[in-house]
Amino acid sequence: MWNEQVFRQVESMSAELEERGSKFWKSIVDVLPEVAANCQWKINEENISFWFSHWMLNDPLCNQVTNINQPGLRIRDVCLESGWDIERLHELVGEDVAGNIMQKLHACKPGQDILI
Repeated sequence: MWNEQVFRQVESMSAELEERGSKFWKSIVDVLPEVAANCQWKINEENISFWFSHWMLNDPLCNQVTNINQPGLRIRDVCLESGWDIERLHELVGEDVAGNIMQKLHACKPGQDILI
């Protein structure tokens, strides 16, 4: 969660850094989109965005599904104690994407979600 906040703060500072930041900071800001695009969440406590966090292999789910009904949905909202709420998962993303999700994440482990 803190990693998402850091990226948001740096993005908001980028305009200011463009005007008066050092060359060093400007170069860091320039590569942040590439860094963010190559990061992925390791799911543990399921507290990240189901739609917008980068936890699937390729893209966030918002880029794979056309109709997002519940933008505030967290991964934990689609899980049961025994694993995924398969029926709800199928309703949200369809059968093909649901199959990909179930292959990616079988069960969560204790601990915080980590951006890697």
